[in-house]
Amino acid sequence: MIGIVALVLLIGAVIAMRFVAMRFMIDRAEPIVRARVIQTLSIRFHSRVELASFSVSLSNGIQVSGSGLKIFGATDPNPHEPGMQALIGIQGFHFQTALRSLFRTPMHVDTVYVKGLELNIPPKGNRQEMTNLGPKSGKLAVFVDNFVCEDTKLMINTLNPGKAPLEFAISSLKMQDIGPGKPLKFSAILVNPKPVGDIQSDGFFGPWQLDAPRDTPVQGNYSFSNADLSTIKGIGGILSSSGQYSGTLGNIVVRGTTDTPDFRIASSGHPVPLHTEFHATVDGTNGDTFLRPVNATFLHSSFHG
Repeated sequence: MIGIVALVLLIGAVIAMRFVAMRFMIDRAEPIVRARVIQTLSIRFHSRVELASFSVSLSNGIQVSGSGLKIFGATDPNPHEPGMQALIGIQGFHFQTALRSLFRTPMHVDTVYVKGLELNIPPKGNRQEMTNLGPKSGKLAVFVDNFVCEDTKLMINTLNPGKAPLEFAISSLKMQDIGPGKPLKFSAILVNPKPVGDIQSDGFFGPWQLDAPRDTPVQGNYSFSNADLSTIKGIGGILSSSGQYSGTLGNIVVRGTTDTPDFRIASSGHPVPLHTEFHATVDGTNGDTFLRPVNATFLHSSFHG
């Protein structure tokens, strides 16, 4: 009888201790989660991390939000701007996870929502630090399946003082981590400045090549519709285009077609149908594009150039 009572008391003591431990963890949820986020980013990018604001709410699981997130490299990636610029900057982010995740390492998060992501690529010839953008040794404290990004900006910088950075606006970007050592699956809507229009693209990026970032694989499809050619001086019409691309970040091969049923030159004003088939190579690290032979069908004539 005494043994049974002692066993019951022991079980009660263990439960009480576990409850106290859980209560302690919950009370300290914000510093715990903040530390896990910074630890994961520091290990993942092997860089200094700054986080301006961070808050945690325990209503309906764990609700996390933050702003002013910056990940720095060894050098300034953008010499055109004063002060030390971050390689990666995020205006704000938020995510939700189950309360039990607080007691597990790594903490599992299904989706992180990001607003105002800015990627600052250093000038060509000064990108040795980009080899840091790969997983390093260490235990990741947070694992995320999906990223949903709004208002993303990609800046490809140059050392030429007379040349502005190449800027790409990405209104929507969704990324899925499908496993260690595997590429990221992505879906993106890019804002094309001239001709004005949105480019929808789906594909795979990576895995990141640490020793040679230009050799990082990329492949996918794209579609471009309702592009107003009148935003380019001297011509007009509504263009649509679709195609595929593959290769590496430093040598992307693009094959596609364009159709403009009402193509016109401003001086004549007479719309005519124009169809083209093209083959191009693009250096994704600086934006240089080289067109290979283009086949065009104009009225009843074909042109090759």
